[in-house]
Amino acid sequence: MDSSYIDYFKKFSFPKRKHLLPWWFKAFTYVFIALGIVAILGLVLGVLGFSFPVTLYGIETDEPISLIGVLLFVLFIFKGFTAFIILRGRSWAIPLAELDAIVGISLCLCSLIILPYVGIHQKSAILTIPQFLLLIIYIVNIEKIKTTWNIASY
Repeated sequence: MDSSYIDYFKKFSFPKRKHLLPWWFKAFTYVFIALGIVAILGLVLGVLGFSFPVTLYGIETDEPISLIGVLLFVLFIFKGFTAFIILRGRSWAIPLAELDAIVGISLCLCSLIILPYVGIHQKSAILTIPQFLLLIIYIVNIEKIKTTWNIASY
């Protein structure tokens, strides 16, 4: 069979990867791309000496240039990068999204279970539970589209 027929068939028989994402998922990807950009700006402002609170997954700090602050900025930038790669429809977006979700779930569980027992009290602990639930929905949706994503076209 001629390869042009195969390319033509493949082009129209499989959905585009971006069409596999629900509308709310796309909305969150745009939010996290914006947060990734803000995190880069926040990191620069922190280096310039500004001080402001940074919070993610119940882990918080008031000093952006500290071990926790830099870790949180790296997480925000990673989440923004992951969101960008998902929207671009790259084949390696799903494993990256799974890693993003697993890291997020692990940090949420750590801040919910471990931090209160070692004497670290977080002001934003109440926000950790909704973040945890959204991460569960996120990873379930990633797993749901995983097989189709791998055979879909850009």
